[in-house]
Formats: sequence, structure tokens, C-alpha cells
Amino acid sequence: MSSQGRRKGKPEKTVTIGSYYRTVSQARANVKQSLVTIVIALWLGAIKVEDVRRLFDLVGGGARELSDEESERFLQLLDVLLRRIIV
Repeated sequence: MSSQGRRKGKPEKTVTIGSYYRTVSQARANVKQSLVTIVIALWLGAIKVEDVRRLFDLVGGGARELSDEESERFLQLLDVLLRRIIV
């Protein structure tokens, strides 16, 4: 595997297998922590099931580009959820 350098004009750097798997492992841990946070917020009543369902409906379509409208809806919904959790 190789990745682009951080700045233009730099030669490609090879990503080691260890670095790749460490990054994947960290991403999985972050997703797990996020899901646990959502479950706890639901259990505490800090957020509504409908809001979480709408969030998952928006992002559940897989890896694809969101339209401008979908991006705006996603950001608004995320903002509402975060305000409810933090308050």
C-alpha cells in the first residue's frame, strides 16, 4: 500500500501493514465507543429513538456521496443529537 505525502511534490510513502491494521483497529474502537454512547443516551432518554433512526437512515446507505440536501439534513440532525446529549 502507498499513500500520498502530506505536501505536494513529496514522493509517495509506503504504509506498513502494521500501521494500516492499527488505524483500522482504532477506527473500529471509535465506532464501538460511539455506538455505546448512543445506546447510553437512548437509555437515559437524552435522545429519541426516532432521531437515531433518522440518522442511521441517512448514513445507512453505504459509502456514497451525500447530496447537498442530505448533507444539510445530516448536519442538522447531528447538531440536534449532540445538543440533547450535552445538555
